Amino acid sequence: YSAFDNGGFRVSPHSVLKVVAPNGQVLESFSPSAGRTQVISPDLAYVMTDLLRGPVKLYLGGLGGRPVAGKSGTTEAYTGSIFIGYTPNLAVAASLMHIDAGPACKSGFARLATNFPPSGWQCPTWVLFGEDVGIGVWKPFVEAYYASHPWPKMWAMPTGVVVRQVCTYDGGSIGTGGYNEIFLKGVGEPRLPCGDNPYPGEAPYVSLTTAPPPSPSPSPSASPGPSPSPKP
Repeated sequence: YSAFDNGGFRVSPHSVLKVVAPNGQVLESFSPSAGRTQVISPDLAYVMTDLLRGPVKLYLGGLGGRPVAGKSGTTEAYTGSIFIGYTPNLAVAASLMHIDAGPACKSGFARLATNFPPSGWQCPTWVLFGEDVGIGVWKPFVEAYYASHPWPKMWAMPTGVVVRQVCTYDGGSIGTGGYNEIFLKGVGEPRLPCGDNPYPGEAPYVSLTTAPPPSPSPSPSASPGPSPSPKP
C-alpha cells in the first residue's frame, strides 16, 4: 500500500541506512530516497486511498474520521484473516491464523474449504473474517500508537482529482439530492444526467425534485335554486 500513501512511488526497503566505524567515520550510507520509482500517478494514488478509507469508515468506528485507509482479507476456508492499513506516516499489517498440525479437521466449517480437501492446517476453529482482525487487533494497535504520537494531516487532494455530485439511482450527475464522489479529471466522470443510464431491469427513474402533478379540481355543481312556493 505504500505507493497509494506516498503519491505513487514504489520504494525499495533498506534494512541498513549507514555503516559507521568505531571512530565515527561513515563507511557506507544509503539514501532513504534511493530506489524510488514512480509507478502510478499521484492522482490515482489519492483515489485508491479514498477507496480504502471506505472499509475503515464501515468497520473501525472513530478511525473513520481520521486519515486512515485499509482493507480486510479472509481465506477461502476461514482459516486465516488479515487487515492491512496505513496512515500518512504509519503502515500496519495484522493477521490471525489457525495452525493445527493434526491430520484431520473436525471443525464444522470444513465444508467451506471448497477447492481442496480440509486438512489440519486448514481447520478453522470458527468463522473468522478480516474485519474481525481489524476491529480486534489492528484498531487497538493504531489507537495505542497515536495515543502518544500526533495524528498526521489528512491526505491533500491533487489537482487532477475532481469532486462531482452523483445520484444513487445510476451514478449520473445531479445538481442536488445526491452525494459527492471523486473522479480522475476527465476519466470516469459522469457524462449522463441522473436517470439516463439505468441498470438492466431497474425501475424507471423518478426525480425526487419533481413536484407531483396538482390534484384535479372538483367539478362545479349547480347550487339548488329556491324551492317553489306551494300552490294554494
